Amino acid sequence: MNHIIETIGKWGVKTTPIDERISSVHAGDVVQFPEEYRHYPVSYAECRVDHIDNESGLVHMVDGMGSAFLDADAKLDISGGPFFSLPIECLEPMHATRQTHVWNWGDHSMGAGQGVDYHIDRPMFRVTASPSDFETRYSRNGEEHARQGGKYRHGSIDDAWQLVRTWPDHHGLTAYLFRTNN
Repeated sequence: MNHIIETIGKWGVKTTPIDERISSVHAGDVVQFPEEYRHYPVSYAECRVDHIDNESGLVHMVDGMGSAFLDADAKLDISGGPFFSLPIECLEPMHATRQTHVWNWGDHSMGAGQGVDYHIDRPMFRVTASPSDFETRYSRNGEEHARQGGKYRHGSIDDAWQLVRTWPDHHGLTAYLFRTNN
């Protein structure tokens, strides 16, 4: 295998050379969770990437593999859950692939029993942190306000917790992502 199939269906097959893709996280890729990082919301050893939010730098995943509908743009619509996020830098490439299951309508009409199943190889990544190692708070008034619980009055953030990043969020708020253990 020298290519990764990004999408497949009635539109044809779109691939990327494996050496360009094996270290770059995309929707549909597989993420391994060693036992020490499997805490709610993670219960499976392998989870699937739902999408990457480039603005926040977060990789959104589903616990387990879910049912993944693959479209022509290589975007997924995943049924399942729970869903959770980790900063992209918490995923390290394994330089390996795993066969996964995706589906779409293929050449068929939409409807019950019309789905077409595909088994495609996807790059694998391993996590270096748990979702419970991070907390997000929202504020209009800066980091100190976010550390005190923020707009939604969540619990306060320990002063020793590292601020990982910020990004503009909804309703004019800034999101603050903190690492709860260093």
